[in-house]
Amino acid sequence: MNTETLPRFVVMNASACMPGSCWGIYGKVAVVEIEAGVTELPKMISPRARGVKRIVSLEDRLHSGGRYSALGLAHARARDLCDDLNGAWGSKAQAQAMKLYRIN
Repeated sequence: MNTETLPRFVVMNASACMPGSCWGIYGKVAVVEIEAGVTELPKMISPRARGVKRIVSLEDRLHSGGRYSALGLAHARARDLCDDLNGAWGSKAQAQAMKLYRIN
């Protein structure tokens, strides 16, 4: 069992539910705030999941077709947001990051 706690904000991805008429692979990307002391990633992207405090950003139903696809670009933006929030947590820069990304 892993005893290290996770960072406060993490990037999660999952496949998206799409109708059968849609061809291709679709997914979703989220930046999730984790509760203090959690050692495992949540099992799903949902505010109801164990260990999730809130969902900061969610981009859903994005086509996956390579590095520059909608899903790939959303994942890069989510990583940048996560890095900014983890680096800014507990400092004055946090307020600026919250305003910059319009986080509720």
